[in-house]
Amino acid sequence: MALRLHEAHGKRDPRAVFQIRNWLPGAAREDDEQILLRPLALDDARLAIAREHGWESWPELMRAAPGLPDRAFERAVQATVQGDLQELHSLLREEPRLVSARSSFAHHATLVHYLGANGVEFHRQVTPYNAPEVAHALIGAGAHVNATARFYGKETAVLPLIMTSAHPRAAGVANQLIAVLKSAGASAGP
Repeated sequence: MALRLHEAHGKRDPRAVFQIRNWLPGAAREDDEQILLRPLALDDARLAIAREHGWESWPELMRAAPGLPDRAFERAVQATVQGDLQELHSLLREEPRLVSARSSFAHHATLVHYLGANGVEFHRQVTPYNAPEVAHALIGAGAHVNATARFYGKETAVLPLIMTSAHPRAAGVANQLIAVLKSAGASAGP
């Protein structure tokens, strides 16, 4: 991820600006052009990625999670955020533990948290058009709809993430997604 950010910056990809501005110390006050023109060392990209995932430094991230990533969990996350129900069903059949597994990143999100498209890795803050069906699949596999993870400095369940995220609204599925989760017992707190 750090290498990807470093390369994107080197290519002056405007998608790199958001991560750098939000997670690299000293970049918050710079405009897009200043960020794209500033040199970005690989260590700076690593620091930005570490901070985006809740760690203070790259070495801290590496000490806390030396086995990054859990490849099966990462595949399940990708299937979740892409709305790939066939892949998600297959992964959950092969490894039922994935439905309650947690990310190795500092937020420790479960798959259902990724439906919130809020507070997780920036490139995964997307909502598929079939997010309500993905929620049904996760719930059917045993997802705990009130599990909390650490977002924005506090423990948060998935429903508040969805209710405050622009991505499910933009995809036109926020109300349906909220209804699916509420019908499964999700609450708005904590």
